Amino acid sequence: MPQINTDIQSPTLELDVALFVGKNAKYYAYKWSFLNKRGQPRCTWNGAAFVIGPIWLVYRKMYWQAGALFAAAVLLRFAVGSLGDGAGGFVSYAISFALGLSGNLLYREHVLRSIGKLRSEGSSGSALEYELCRKGGTNAAAAWMLALLMIVVLGIALFG
Repeated sequence: MPQINTDIQSPTLELDVALFVGKNAKYYAYKWSFLNKRGQPRCTWNGAAFVIGPIWLVYRKMYWQAGALFAAAVLLRFAVGSLGDGAGGFVSYAISFALGLSGNLLYREHVLRSIGKLRSEGSSGSALEYELCRKGGTNAAAAWMLALLMIVVLGIALFG
């Protein structure tokens, strides 16, 4: 597995990340291994974040980020609404593109922040491993519920 470049120093960070992320830990470790000229992780493409944005965020248990994305999208749509439908479409694509490009880094920060918080709470050993698995991973049920909600709202908006 590629090394994960991070500011958190821990001899067991790779294991913590693997437990927190779950079955796609190797994918994310690979994506996070790309560095810019300053030695910091750089943006890499995430197709799921681009295509299903807020659903991907909820699936990865980044709930407040999904809420912030929704709020930003609504505010931007209202802000450019007077410019016509083309501007609104452009904003939607720009938001999707930005999330596709930065989604892996956003998820990396979420993972490292969550691991740091769990470690600072004093968890260790099997209790820490349990909490990493419980608080990490994915939430497919919430993602499906959001997808269904979005379909219903879109259907109401289109067909009254």
